[in-house]
Amino acid sequence: MYKMIVGEGYRGCESRVRQEMWKWKKRQQVGEVYLPLAFEPGQAAQCDWGEAVVVMGGREMRVQVFVMRMCYSRRLFVMAFPTARRECFLWGHVQAFTYFGGVPKRISYDNVAMAVRVTYEREEGRRELKREESKTFVSFRRYYVFAAHFCTPGEGHEKGGVENGVGYSRRDMCVPIPRVKRYEELNRLLLKRCDRENERTVRGKEKSIGALWEQERRWLGPLPARAEVVAAQKEAQLAKLSERLPQQEIMQLKKTLIALQRQVASLEALLARCTCGFSSRGTTS
Repeated sequence: MYKMIVGEGYRGCESRVRQEMWKWKKRQQVGEVYLPLAFEPGQAAQCDWGEAVVVMGGREMRVQVFVMRMCYSRRLFVMAFPTARRECFLWGHVQAFTYFGGVPKRISYDNVAMAVRVTYEREEGRRELKREESKTFVSFRRYYVFAAHFCTPGEGHEKGGVENGVGYSRRDMCVPIPRVKRYEELNRLLLKRCDRENERTVRGKEKSIGALWEQERRWLGPLPARAEVVAAQKEAQLAKLSERLPQQEIMQLKKTLIALQRQVASLEALLARCTCGFSSRGTTS
């Protein structure tokens, strides 16, 4: 291009031509186009984790915030945990389903490690994304009868509703900074603020969240008779009966067993504290 216009009498420098060409190409580029997502009542929900700052027991700290949002009505459920481990992830689902009074048909997630393992493989010269759901999560899904949808890495717009919900819960429900004594008090506060959302009308909607929720709630799947037992799981392998373990290994196994029992007891106490205020409540309208 530069040589051609020099032959036609151009006397400027090459860098100036490059600059103008870059500007022209930028003007020709078409921005990415997105279609707005639309959902039927009870069809879908979106789930994500966030963080919030609270003052608990007189000490400022960060807590992990589990958020689930119904896609049709924008009904929101928020619960705080000290960690985002798998048992907290699953227990958040249990409490969300109890709060909603039913189960959506499908829930969308990021590629969270507590639910799915992501790998990349070469197939016919292309890099293909492979997902393998964890056995614990698959068992949990089958118990509550819902499908899981995992978003494309780096494409947050595929579950933009809950992405906004995480930010909204942090800005609206945790400002000013909550001052509580323990997790059950914090979660009761968050639950009240979720209830308060019924009166809000989302931009682009003619009805309030509460009115849309009344339309959606009857389309949810039923809850099972009993809540799924959620606990940390660890695998152990026993020696063959014909083998005799040395005394040192027996002592080590006993110590490991005691440590596991303490972890289970600690987890049960933690979940009981986090759940206080939820289990006694049924469907909230």
